[in-house]
Amino acid sequence: NLHVDIVNWSRAPAENIYLKIDSLCSTYSGVPCPLVTITEMGDNSAKEYIVLSARVHPGETNASWMIKSIIEMLLTDNEIAVELRAKFVFKIVPMLNPDGVIYGNTRCNMLGFDLNRQWHNPSPHTQPTIYHTKALIKQLIRFGRQPMFFVDFHG
Repeated sequence: NLHVDIVNWSRAPAENIYLKIDSLCSTYSGVPCPLVTITEMGDNSAKEYIVLSARVHPGETNASWMIKSIIEMLLTDNEIAVELRAKFVFKIVPMLNPDGVIYGNTRCNMLGFDLNRQWHNPSPHTQPTIYHTKALIKQLIRFGRQPMFFVDFHG
């Protein structure tokens, strides 16, 4: 359960870890779409950004396991996690299609849109999670922080 995971992740991360959990937006049905930011505490002005997302297709549950494992690894004192946090700011949308997951769809949101086919011209009203994820990436670029890469995890 993503909401349980978020509560667990937010419980006292190590002092050197910057963890922020925001709502990227609300879905068509009003469900919050979480945005997780992870990096090392301190000056982040020279760090590159990495944007990760998962679960655009509700039936691809293994994408949730992959993104959960990445988040949990980044929140450890593992030497690879420490090095990654020192070099990058991670912006993570762990579930791009909460409505589809809640309503038991396999590919579409509750309005019948395959959100993975909406990146070209997403609507803020009918595909808000794609619209706002794309807006986040555009905002990073506008501020001179073009992400090093964007990975969308599928099943």
